[in-house]
Amino acid sequence: MVFHSINILLISGLIAAIILIKKIMPDLIFPKCIRLHTVDDFSEIWIFDQNNVRYLVMGSLNADHQSAVFLSDLFRIVFIYQKMIVTASFLLPSPPERICIVGFGAGTLTTHLRRLYPKAKILSIDCNPRMRDYAEKYFSFQSDDRMDFLITDGFDFFKKTDRNISFDLIVIDAFNKSSVPPHFLSADFTNAIKNHLSPDGIVCVNSFHYSTFAEREKLLYKNTFANVYICEPFNITEGNRLIVATQQPAQLERMKNNAKQYRSTLDLMNVDWEYQWERLWSTWLDC
Repeated sequence: MVFHSINILLISGLIAAIILIKKIMPDLIFPKCIRLHTVDDFSEIWIFDQNNVRYLVMGSLNADHQSAVFLSDLFRIVFIYQKMIVTASFLLPSPPERICIVGFGAGTLTTHLRRLYPKAKILSIDCNPRMRDYAEKYFSFQSDDRMDFLITDGFDFFKKTDRNISFDLIVIDAFNKSSVPPHFLSADFTNAIKNHLSPDGIVCVNSFHYSTFAEREKLLYKNTFANVYICEPFNITEGNRLIVATQQPAQLERMKNNAKQYRSTLDLMNVDWEYQWERLWSTWLDC
């Protein structure tokens, strides 16, 4: 028992050391070039360039990255979890007509989903009214007549909006600095989401694998939706995991076949759909 506890501590320490090294090494090789540092009503905001990537972080300059774009190629997706969301969207039986993204950030995910689904109506929600300004000025975000931007709390939106309004794809990508807002970790929140999900729709939740609330969050979605799948990190240096919730069983072959129709767009996005499909398949844990 003692040796088992020691092994757990050693493994935890090794993981923490690897993650720390991964975070500090780029700073030693590629210094940050600060583009914006401001404090608004919601957080301290940093926007900086590093190694051909522009990042937005909240709180500390060394906090987890909230948004990012490649400066030399705005079409390419930076974050692995966003590639996973794009791939998971192919579980839908047809292209989504209505998409809701809670946690706009600098608008990078909204932009990528717009490029993938040009006919979809996309609603982006964020409680910080300045985020859209940051997105347009520093991240080349461009809106269109099929996009809406709502300044409110995501929970309040789902709770107060008429149930007749539903979405085919709901993405929960909201963080308070480096943690999920506490009221998002409640049955009231997950039930409110379910009330606005179309019958064949899916919910994608960007979350942390290494967190104190990971198991609690998984159980919340499991107790709310008929089918819940967890895509865990591919290796120990990745902290994000993807929760996929749906009322219908996931058909992974459908995801594979649908992705083939978007091959040219996915290539431009630097999304290797076959790799992502294998990735989801190999780490897919049916709850």
